Amino acid sequence: MKNCKGQIFTTDFVFAVVVLLFILVISTTSFGLIQNALNEEEFYFEMQEKAFNASQALVSTQGDPNSWELLSDLNVNSLGLAKERNVIDEGKLQRLVDLNSTNYQEIKEILGLGKYEFYFRLTSMQGQTVKEFGTFPGTEEKVIVIERYVLLNGEERKFLLGVFK
Repeated sequence: MKNCKGQIFTTDFVFAVVVLLFILVISTTSFGLIQNALNEEEFYFEMQEKAFNASQALVSTQGDPNSWELLSDLNVNSLGLAKERNVIDEGKLQRLVDLNSTNYQEIKEILGLGKYEFYFRLTSMQGQTVKEFGTFPGTEEKVIVIERYVLLNGEERKFLLGVFK
């Protein structure tokens, strides 16, 4: 009888190569899917963080300088709509709405939203719009919405800030 040590059978070799290629393709595909999921999650986390920070600044601070709404230009460090925490100053709100038509990009930058678009809506508790401004997203856009409750002229209102790309 012949000694068969060290011989490779063609079918064994082909089978091993096919299994190896299958594992390689599955691994590469899985890695790509995982990477895409992580990138999307990071994107949404960043958008959510920016939306929260902008809404916090608007409803919790007066802005810097405190009476920025009286300035003729928008040379400010930060925008805030509050007389005090969660109590909206109607004059500041109206000034921001008025500035939207001519200074939307500048408002975005001051709020720290940069590459993201945003919209703002103040509604009554029944859902009627009191004030709104910004760019409204299309139906296909994925939007992060921060909803807060504030007082305007002694009445409770819903403050909505939507951020999208």
